[in-house]
Amino acid sequence: MKGYISRESWIIAVICVADLVSTLIFVHHHGAREGNPLMDFYLQKGVIPFILAKCTMFLFPIAIIEWARRHNPDFVRRMARFAIAAYIGLYVVVVAKENILSVRPPQPVPPAVLSFYGPEYMHRVHGKIPPARLEYMGSRVVDANGLQR
Repeated sequence: MKGYISRESWIIAVICVADLVSTLIFVHHHGAREGNPLMDFYLQKGVIPFILAKCTMFLFPIAIIEWARRHNPDFVRRMARFAIAAYIGLYVVVVAKENILSVRPPQPVPPAVLSFYGPEYMHRVHGKIPPARLEYMGSRVVDANGLQR
């Protein structure tokens, strides 16, 4: 048991990386939004802070799982499997709630995400550069007067 990472920890890591990648793809290309307010905060700061926060939020718990597994392997294995099922279930529910079942138009890509790719990307995708007077506020774009656009 010593010297290797459990199968459950690997599965959790793969699910988290898939969540990270799919979030960036769906937010950037399909107008989706991040359902977790904390992660939405980091996404507003940019792609790199979002990736670092996401990795920290799953690598630290995996380290705890691996530490605890050495003391009580059966219990930790059952709880890790429960966490896998809960993560997948919660992911499906949040994606459906935030992006499929809502009746709002696609959300704009956060400027921090756009700045990661540069203005030429925005020009390629939309044929125009976003106006400087618009500001990203969480999951919406507002103008200088605070009106939602």
